[in-house]
Amino acid sequence: MATPQISRRDFLALAGLTSASAGCPAMAQALKAKDPDAGLKTFQATCSMECLHCNLKAFVKDGKVVKIGNANAFDGKPCARGLSRIKWLYAENRVLHPMKRVGERGEGKFVAITWDEALDTIAGKIKEAIAKDGSQSL
Repeated sequence: MATPQISRRDFLALAGLTSASAGCPAMAQALKAKDPDAGLKTFQATCSMECLHCNLKAFVKDGKVVKIGNANAFDGKPCARGLSRIKWLYAENRVLHPMKRVGERGEGKFVAITWDEALDTIAGKIKEAIAKDGSQSL
């Protein structure tokens, strides 16, 4: 019977595969322990302002979004615009409640109003436009 022959290259490749497969559970555990996002809550998100196709994940800590990342590495990378939504979310000049203009157009004078008042104003403007120019005006 002939002795099996194995090249040095094949032997090293086989040894590398064997040691890598033996170390995978330990390696996975080590990576999991070093994951800075491990304790954060996550929510599915999207780039709702433009494209709606970016599959994003929002990372939340203490009720605040602290990071936006890719929800699935196999979907490709999300656009920079989608990843930058966190800056928009907590921008200092972001409007958080309805505002009504009280000065002339362009003066920048506004007052806060309730959501009910805002919705009533919008509904009234829509009804006014339909009465004046028909539903095609919308």
